[in-house]
Amino acid sequence: ALRLRGVLLGSAVMPRLDEAAAKLNMSPRSLRRHLQAESTCFQEVLDEVRYVLMQEYLLERAMPLSKTAALLGFSHADALRRAFKHWTGTTIGEFQSLANR
Repeated sequence: ALRLRGVLLGSAVMPRLDEAAAKLNMSPRSLRRHLQAESTCFQEVLDEVRYVLMQEYLLERAMPLSKTAALLGFSHADALRRAFKHWTGTTIGEFQSLANR
């Protein structure tokens, strides 16, 4: 999972499972097995990295939501908003307000 996090963090745009596996010189099946052995999966690691990067993009860089969504591999800003609400239980606006206090 640590090597996968490095690949995800080093990517300009979030790669799919097969793309990440290729960057790690393994098959998608092998990557799934390695992650399963660590009691995780690709989606969990991807969401964790997306959340960390999203905080940086929205708070430190004040990047527009549409650009943040595109960089994190979301089809549109609404998809990012829904994911954020699912991850945190708050809206992006509430999060930004609390962080700027």
